[in-house]
Amino acid sequence: MIALIDIGNSRTKVGIVKESNIDKTFSINTSNSFNELLNELGIVEKIFFSSVVPSKSAELLGCVETKKIFEVNINPNLGIDILYKTPQTLGIDRVCGILGAKKLAQLNSHKSDLIITIDCGTATTINVLYQNSFIGGLIAPGISTMFSSLNKNTSLLPELNFDSYTEFIGNSTETSIVSGVVNATLGFISHSINKIEKLYETNASIFITGGNSKKLLPYLDKNIMYEKDLVLIGILSVAEKMG
Repeated sequence: MIALIDIGNSRTKVGIVKESNIDKTFSINTSNSFNELLNELGIVEKIFFSSVVPSKSAELLGCVETKKIFEVNINPNLGIDILYKTPQTLGIDRVCGILGAKKLAQLNSHKSDLIITIDCGTATTINVLYQNSFIGGLIAPGISTMFSSLNKNTSLLPELNFDSYTEFIGNSTETSIVSGVVNATLGFISHSINKIEKLYETNASIFITGGNSKKLLPYLDKNIMYEKDLVLIGILSVAEKMG
């Protein structure tokens, strides 16, 4: 059995590979013990993982025999060129998401030179692949982060969540906050996609993933493909290259 692990700031996602495809996935809190996770997985032949939390990377590496575990990082063998000016600060989850989108675009015969990914997690990130080069993108606070920030920094405002969103114009403080946060994110995504497509003068293949992505989709006008396992698919594409 091969396991894929994506260690994020809040959640760690796990995928089990069967016959070259991701057979099932689940997630745990990143703060959880990886020893417990590995006991739950049982015998694994190999583990491929990406991480944006160095301390948890070290913990996972310490739990597994060196020959069985492989960390995905920025290197020349990913199958794309990295044009980011500060690759040492580039979150590997952003790159894996792009690799996953590239794989899906090829499988679905999407011919565009331009791929855009949107990842709605702790941060909302928008990432751009043009002519097989990772150009960069945009990073903004995620929906949950914005709600939490308003609650912590404004004494009279409650902490809310996306589930309370029902209308564009809020008729109470609570519904006004929810609409403001949700529509700030929707506006950020729509404006960014339009600017990127205009800049490269072509329509993009667009993929969205992350915790709040499915809730956002009905409010977005563009043809955007939802894939909950986008980063894991990217890790799998690297695993296939490594053998």
